[in-house]
Amino acid sequence: MKTPYYTDKELIDRIQTQGEAECLGVLFTRYHHLIYGVCMKYLQNSEESRDSVMEIFEKLHLDIRKHEIQHFKSWIYRVAQNHCLMKLRKAQIHYEYKDFTGNEALEEVAWIELTGQKEQEEKKLTGLEKCVELLKSEQKSCIDLFYLKEKSYKDIELETGLSFKEVKTHIQNGKLNLKKCLQKYA
Repeated sequence: MKTPYYTDKELIDRIQTQGEAECLGVLFTRYHHLIYGVCMKYLQNSEESRDSVMEIFEKLHLDIRKHEIQHFKSWIYRVAQNHCLMKLRKAQIHYEYKDFTGNEALEEVAWIELTGQKEQEEKKLTGLEKCVELLKSEQKSCIDLFYLKEKSYKDIELETGLSFKEVKTHIQNGKLNLKKCLQKYA
């Protein structure tokens, strides 16, 4: 007998309303590779990344019930990203910091060692997170899709329903607003 196919939203609804643990297993099967990729990007260690995937899914049954999730893939990407950043902060090792202050700012990646500069860089990272949250929803969405999820303008158009010109404008204005906001944390 073939098991019926459920969308991510249907699986989440079943977990939230009926507590069906096997639905979590289906989500794990669909997205463990994505989470592993995010963890590798930040942690740069395959064993630690595998452990992080398991840690994320161990907490997931509780987290799914606390949040209203519209797009599971985007949500779990962010959960994995936050998990890795917290792990790096606790371990006080290298982490990826996207510098939003220069012309090609969002495309540059600087590796910062958490030594004597720890407080200053921690302040910048915290500032970056706060500034991203302060963006208008369209700007935040376009910035997130373009820089963090590495989507093309065309993909962003399809996903958001915005025109090419609107996507371009939201990204440019978002970068400008981030630059202005980050000056407080420099």
